[in-house]
Order: sequence, then C-alpha cells, then structure tokens
Amino acid sequence: MFHLKRLLKICATVATLLFSLHVVSLGFMRTATYDKYQTFIKSRTDYDVLFFGTSHMLNAVNPMQLWADYRIASYNLSYHSMGPVPSYWILRTAALYHKPKVAVLDILGVNAIKKQANLQYFHDVMDTFPLSPAKLSGIFDIFLDSKMRAELIFPFYSYHNRWKDADFSFKLNDAVSRLRGAYLPYPTKGMDFRIDVKGPEVFNMEVKNRYDGRDSVGMEYIRKFIAWCKQKDIQPLLIFIPYSAQENLADWKEALLPLCKAEGVPLLDLTDGIVDFDIDQYDQNSHLNPSGARKVTEAIGAYLSEHFDCDSHTAAAAYTQWHDDYEAYRSWLLSLIAQQTDFKKLLMMTNCSEVYANVTAGYGVTFDETEEKLLFKNGSDIRFTRSEEAGQTISVTVFEQGTEREVTRMTLRIE
Repeated sequence: MFHLKRLLKICATVATLLFSLHVVSLGFMRTATYDKYQTFIKSRTDYDVLFFGTSHMLNAVNPMQLWADYRIASYNLSYHSMGPVPSYWILRTAALYHKPKVAVLDILGVNAIKKQANLQYFHDVMDTFPLSPAKLSGIFDIFLDSKMRAELIFPFYSYHNRWKDADFSFKLNDAVSRLRGAYLPYPTKGMDFRIDVKGPEVFNMEVKNRYDGRDSVGMEYIRKFIAWCKQKDIQPLLIFIPYSAQENLADWKEALLPLCKAEGVPLLDLTDGIVDFDIDQYDQNSHLNPSGARKVTEAIGAYLSEHFDCDSHTAAAAYTQWHDDYEAYRSWLLSLIAQQTDFKKLLMMTNCSEVYANVTAGYGVTFDETEEKLLFKNGSDIRFTRSEEAGQTISVTVFEQGTEREVTRMTLRIE
C-alpha cells in the first residue's frame, strides 16, 4: 500500500508538471501561427485541396479567392523555408485532421541536399499540432540534434528563453483561452499577404544552387510525397510558382519531368506569362504580392476545376460556414486596402474582385512605367479620367463593389 501511494504521488507530480509546462507553452506560443493552424485543425468541413511548400506558395495562393470563384474548399499550409522535406511531414500530420482530395506541392527546394529545416519556422508550423506518431517521426527524421528534438517535442524548452526578447512575453489570458480551445479564425485560410511593389530592377534574380542532375534529398522527398498521397488515395500535384531565376527553373523542370511521367503526376508550370514581375512581386526574392497572387490563384483554380474532382459546394449545406468566412475575409481585405497610404501599393491592392477605383489626374501629371502598368494593364477595375485642370494632382477613390461604399480616398500633389 505504501509503494502504491508513493507511485500515485509521483504520477500526480509528473502529470502536474507536464500540464504546467503545457500551459506555459501555450502562453508563449506565437499568436499568428497558432491561429493559422488552429483554424485548419478545427474546421467543421474537410478540404478539396491543401497547399504545401515554401513562402513562395504561402504568398501566391489565396484559398478565399478559390472559394469565391470556383467554390473549391482549400487551405494554404505553406510556410517559410518549408521545402519538400518538411512539407512531406506537414502533409502527414495535417492529414490526421483533414484528408484532402488533392495535395499540391511547390517544387522550390527540389535541389536540397540535406534534410534539416529551419528550426524556428518548423516550430511555427508544428507546435500547434498535438504530438502524434507522424509529428514525432518528422521531428526525428529531420533533426539529428537531441536538443532540437527535445524542444520540438516539449516547446517550453524553446519558449523559456524568449523572455529575453523585448517584444515577447508570457500571456496568461492567451494560455487559458487556448487551453479552452479558443483561437481567432485566420481570414485568408493560411495565405500570407505581403504588400509592396518591386520594379524591374530586381528582375532575373541571381542564379544559385544550380541542379546538376544528381539525385537530391529534395527529389527523394518529392517521391515520398507522391507515394504517400497515392497510398492514401490523395491526388498529388506538383507546381512551379512564378520565380524570376529562370535558369534554376529550367534545371529543376528538366529533373522533374521524367519523375512526373513515370509516376503519372501532373506538373503545373506557372512560370511563363502568368505574372508581370514589374508589378506583381513583393521583394527581390520574387515573392508575389496580392496582385501576383490573384493571377496565380486564378490559373490554379481553372486547372483544378478542369483536371481534378474538386466539388463545387455552392448548394452544400455543410459548407454554409464558408460563405460566412468569405464575408469575414472580405471585411478584413477592405480594411487592409483602407490602410494603404502609398500610391503604387494602393493601385496594386485594387487588383481584386471586391473593389473598383476612380482615378483622376491633372493634365500635367505623368506616370512611370510601373504606374502605367498598375493603372491600365493589371486587370484592376480602375476608371481613369483626366482633370480639366492642368495641375499636378492625382486623386484616388476606392469603392466596394456592389455596395458603392467608399473604402478609402487618397490625394497626391506631384511636386
């Protein structure tokens, strides 16, 4: 009896300690990524399509646009530096909660020569997912260092040092609410908006990491991704997101085509003629801004609708929540547009179906090449007029489509 009581006390102490560590971890967890992956996990409906890959996919595919235009239910599970190796394990972990019909993988990273992923980014993705055999296998497969493994299994091991960061602190209210299962719905279903316009000076970024034709770890895990999808009756799709290092893409495509042919897996190449790098990229690493993402998402939606069994959920009662989610996304997007104070960024953000813009310019105003494209060649609903006055003033008024409600107004005087 004495030994039993002692054993029970030890078990209770260990359980209390583990629970306390779990609560503290929840209080330190990064809010944005927690909300992103909880929104995915807690969805009441399954997904037709899940997207995996690096930040290039993260910035390029808008699930809410796919819903609005094609009634395709999707989620963007991509994240920074998550090439084929971590993407394979993210797929296996995510499928425990929602098994998709189609799994789309960004091929950036096919030339990777080692498994190890960025530790902090892997934390951001995986910490929200409860520990499971798939998550545990991914941790042990990718990370060889025992300390890295330990902090991924017990996130508090990592979080306890964050008190040193001036902008990071423990939030008890967050810990309690998360313990209860609370989270803020992620309006974009996982996509990350990056708002900027980089011009032609960054086009054709430096070629590096050339693929020399040898097998690579990246290629090995693309094969694993395909094989696991087939085993679970998921249709795999490989995709080339627009990327300005064209010579790299040529090497990767040459390496992947034989694999795709042998496996019967389609390869969707969006690198030619879909985006305009003068106006559709956010930075000099060719990440896409929302304008570029609209064009890529449109191309992906058309392809999925034509080649895959992606249901149109227009009348499906189970997907009623998606209509409400879209209205929440629409409100979020209009608020984001209203915050823009830069002329080019505001023009770029009008390239969406939710708004149109009236632009009036004095006769003395001239536009540079980037502004000309944003105004007249980007597919935005922009209604342009010249003022009768010969001044140097530009006025922009953005309205919500359908309601005619004014979203924002900007007046610029050109010196």
